[in-house]
Amino acid sequence: MIADCELKSGHVLAGGAAMKMAQHLQPADEELRQSVQAIFGPESRLPVTARKDYSFQGTSDNAPAARRTAWNQALAGAATGKLGDAARAFEQLANDDANDAPAWYNLALARAWLGENKAALDALERYLAVENDEARATDAAALAEILHWGRGMESQSDYVEDSVVYQVLDPQALSPVLEEWQNARRIVGAQVDEEQGILTGLLLENTGGIVTRRGGPADATAGQLFHVDGAGHSVLAR
Repeated sequence: MIADCELKSGHVLAGGAAMKMAQHLQPADEELRQSVQAIFGPESRLPVTARKDYSFQGTSDNAPAARRTAWNQALAGAATGKLGDAARAFEQLANDDANDAPAWYNLALARAWLGENKAALDALERYLAVENDEARATDAAALAEILHWGRGMESQSDYVEDSVVYQVLDPQALSPVLEEWQNARRIVGAQVDEEQGILTGLLLENTGGIVTRRGGPADATAGQLFHVDGAGHSVLAR
């Protein structure tokens, strides 16, 4: 249930962590194994960065004994599924030594597994500022892109998709409207799936006031992807 909620919220790392934790606790559950494979396996539609197995980094061999003990306790908490405890422990370790790159990385990862994408991204940015290993920094930067996904990250994402679902009570009455849009060339790329009875296309709307490359005003348009099915259900995504 946690994995389902996190994945629907766009928190891919948290959803994956929950599913894999459930699989560890129920190794004989074939349906769960297939679900994990479908979402995070080689045939997944997710990018590699979103479905790879991440793990905590170790502390320096030169770290004081007390710090190594606290580090091992944080790792133990994560191993038993107590990610909240692990996050708090690594937050303390990172604050105690702001230049400890692995502490910031582990804090970012623990927060990501908890579905706290914004807080995870904050920690990851601190990590990138102090990480000297180019390969690790590159991997972390790719991970940061995944953390921009999902609910709560709208203000920091590169793009945002909003959707509205509603029912058209009289689909036939929609035909004249669609015909009018077609004649006005407001529908682009219209496609009809006759088997499922679905019409899909890009609906353009006049936004006005946009300056063209030549410097003159234009009747500029913005697009809205829509589809209408045979049951009269319409989806509009802007």
